[in-house]
Amino acid sequence: MWGIEMANPGDGRPAATIASAIQTYALRHGLIVERGEREDAVIRLLPPLSVTAEVVDMACATPNISSRRMRRVTMSSSWYPPWATPPTGCYSCRWK
Repeated sequence: MWGIEMANPGDGRPAATIASAIQTYALRHGLIVERGEREDAVIRLLPPLSVTAEVVDMACATPNISSRRMRRVTMSSSWYPPWATPPTGCYSCRWK
């Protein structure tokens, strides 16, 4: 199981609204994710042991894609949080 906790960039508190937006986006694009743990702010991915590299890349990119889309809607363009930067690769498998 992989867990990614979403937090508000200003104060570090759990951000269930961000996790909910990511879950909605992921489900619409064919990736099943669960939410839970600290105030429903943790995205949980449960890949099989036989997961392919393509699926891992998609799973790693989905939180970044949806958080960038959310930023465009809810945040000013002058504020660019570190967690919303475009991905340079799959962090879990390339460690860049």
